[in-house]
Amino acid sequence: MISSSLKRLKELLTAENVLDAAGPVYFSRGEVYAENGMVRSVHVDGEEIVGEVSGSDLYETCLYELGGELEGSCTCPLGERDEFCKHLVATGLVWIKQQGNPSAPASVKHPVVSDVTRLKKWLGEKKREQLLDLIVERCGEDGDFFEALLIRAAAAKPGGDLKVIKQRIQQAYRISDFIDWRNTHTYYYKLDQVADTLRGMLNDGQAEAVIELTEYAMKRWETAIQCIDDSDGGMGMALEELHELHLEACRKVRPDPKKLAEHLFKTCLKSSWNLFSSVYGDYADVFGETGCARYRDLVETEWNQLPRLKPGDDNLSSYGTSGWLSKLMIQFAKEDGDFERELEIMQRDLSNGWNFCQLAERCEEENQVGRAVEWVEQGLRHFQNDTRLHEKCAELYWKQRRFDEALGIFWALFEKNQTLESYMRLVNRAKERKCLDAWRPQALDSIRVAMAAGRQKKERRVRTDHSLLVSIFLWEGDIEAAWREANEGGCADGLWLKLAAKREVDSPEDSFPVYLHVAEHCVQQKDNDAYHSAVKRIRQAKTLAERCGQLDEFTTHLETIRTTHKPKRNFMKYLAEAGL
Repeated sequence: MISSSLKRLKELLTAENVLDAAGPVYFSRGEVYAENGMVRSVHVDGEEIVGEVSGSDLYETCLYELGGELEGSCTCPLGERDEFCKHLVATGLVWIKQQGNPSAPASVKHPVVSDVTRLKKWLGEKKREQLLDLIVERCGEDGDFFEALLIRAAAAKPGGDLKVIKQRIQQAYRISDFIDWRNTHTYYYKLDQVADTLRGMLNDGQAEAVIELTEYAMKRWETAIQCIDDSDGGMGMALEELHELHLEACRKVRPDPKKLAEHLFKTCLKSSWNLFSSVYGDYADVFGETGCARYRDLVETEWNQLPRLKPGDDNLSSYGTSGWLSKLMIQFAKEDGDFERELEIMQRDLSNGWNFCQLAERCEEENQVGRAVEWVEQGLRHFQNDTRLHEKCAELYWKQRRFDEALGIFWALFEKNQTLESYMRLVNRAKERKCLDAWRPQALDSIRVAMAAGRQKKERRVRTDHSLLVSIFLWEGDIEAAWREANEGGCADGLWLKLAAKREVDSPEDSFPVYLHVAEHCVQQKDNDAYHSAVKRIRQAKTLAERCGQLDEFTTHLETIRTTHKPKRNFMKYLAEAGL
């Protein structure tokens, strides 16, 4: 039987709602993805519709209903920031098509909007000269619109006017001053126009020109990325779009595979951002056996020139050329099934503890625990303060049944960095050895000693409230102990909320003051999201106060909040909208 949530999702999943969720830019891009068969799969999974969409990588998408709204998540950079991306649009449109006529085109056109219909009708009644005057007038008012039309006009010429298109690309990517994240929207719009134009040229059979123009745009991208705060990932998405266009164009043109492999390898080698670093996998069908073999030869020749790095040596390009080449060399060795060659490649760089740890993990994957221990112990001789090496050493000792040595390391790691995770690791191992009574009290005492020392030194960077103890007792399921610790020494707001939620049923009189306390903290952050969170907590508090017959106390506290924060107009508006 279909769940009510899935039923609501299917009702919500219309082209109009997808457009509303994504906006016109990502909707149109998602249409292209749907039309070009980029959606590998889409199906129902529980109360969600999930899919896989090809891009510069294979992205996992998920569409679901939340609070009567169509929502989605995607593993792409934009999706990870909770944006409704083109991959989600494509998933939704393909699903809609599947539910209708299977022979219908994949594209689902924009739903007709009354305002747009009226505008089209009005424009259709205008003479050609009047329309031209309107467009020219608009160009004079909006430079970005003017540039967008210029590049489209150049692309529309037979064969494309590459010189003019390059000028327009250069203009689109140019940054005269640093752009902070608040002002990126207009800039991204210009890059979208470039991508749309190149996509149009590709669809018009100008694939060879698109190869040249995407590479030109990527070079401009490398300059621009240094002058913009790309916190929301727009530049990354723009580069991904260029890569996809380049690959699609190469699939249509089918350049000489050896020459293409040589060209893309040299481009990546010269690039400070490793452009085309993933071509060995992405372009495999374009390279064929000949191109892939040539690409491997080029990588191996360049990699053989890298220096051997000993412990403590500086590797300034570990995240650049050397890191890229080493990853490819390891990939080649895995393809060949040559494990010893993998280890040989990894040993070229022993400049840091992490690389010793990687060697140990690779040996462990092959069930060669003894060799893994040797690598970890060798790493610890050079990098005694590397926490990751100590953690790996303890895990490997445990596999070798060297339990006392492993527990000693787990204890040392806990003392060095007292966190819920380090406590859980220690306690879980102690449980396995049936010696929990020896280690747990010792760990809790150590936490209290550290908190007392922090309070005495008055170190601001050291958390001296009882948050860690509260977290531990919550994890252990001892709600009463967690509640006592929170009241005795205080804790983080998130922990207070967890405690309040745990005590709502049996002790609502304890929970509602907590929600009011957290609401106060939210209001002090002075932004609209925080105000909404505060109102949500106040509503929760009111419900619980009514349940336990303490509505008068709640009302008194709410009036105090109103009086204190009266100047915050938006907060007061949200309270009124919530009926508070």
